Amino acid sequence: NKHRLGYSEVQLVQKMIDGVNALWEEDKKLQKQYFGDFPFIASTHSLVAKHVTKNKWDQLKDIKTKTSGFTLAKAIACAVQFNNQHCGIYAGDWDSYKDFAPVFDPIIQEYHGIRPDAKHTSDMDSSKIKGNIVPD
Repeated sequence: NKHRLGYSEVQLVQKMIDGVNALWEEDKKLQKQYFGDFPFIASTHSLVAKHVTKNKWDQLKDIKTKTSGFTLAKAIACAVQFNNQHCGIYAGDWDSYKDFAPVFDPIIQEYHGIRPDAKHTSDMDSSKIKGNIVPD
């Protein structure tokens, strides 16, 4: 308590905020020193944490999609920032699926329980549909 004497509540809160920010900056420097630009994924149990490896990151980190300039860092931002994501990835545009396929494909396959060689069969022939919905 003697360390707080002479300071207002606002000053003490500001000291705490400044201290937390200083620790955060120090932590970011250490992360960069030991892990380079590979992001710390806060959602450690997410599919992003499982499938975004250092090798894949190094392979894809500098790619920007032609449609909107979307990056892998933007795609996985929610898994990096929040610790409660299951998948943790979002496509910014159609090109994201193609450009970041080494990450998106295994995540989509695992999430939906499909094999890598699964193919979609399209059938738009409505004459094959039997019956109708009967209104009450």
